[in-house]
Amino acid sequence: MEPLLPAADSELADLALDLATESARTAGRLHPVTERVLRTLFRSINSYYSNLIEGHKTHPADIERALREDYSADPAKRALQLESRAHIALQEAIEKRLAHEPEFPNGSILFSMATDA
Repeated sequence: MEPLLPAADSELADLALDLATESARTAGRLHPVTERVLRTLFRSINSYYSNLIEGHKTHPADIERALREDYSADPAKRALQLESRAHIALQEAIEKRLAHEPEFPNGSILFSMATDA
């Protein structure tokens, strides 16, 4: 099986560059409180969509409940909530690791974190 990659002459590369450029332009321009709120929100969003790709449907409200340790009595729903909470905790750990070690190679961060535990 080969990865599905866009054609080399596609506009996708230009769009990705534009996105990266705009993202870099806004870096450091948000108030720290706004940035913290957005990071928290995007962790939940990332968890929702990442788990959805795997076929695990956890409603965003259930993710928020899990973050408050308010778990469902339904074992299947509770398992999904715990998965989302773990996903978000891992994102936070990665962010902290990169904040303290910006030179750390991103590709090996998960392996390193798994072996440090």
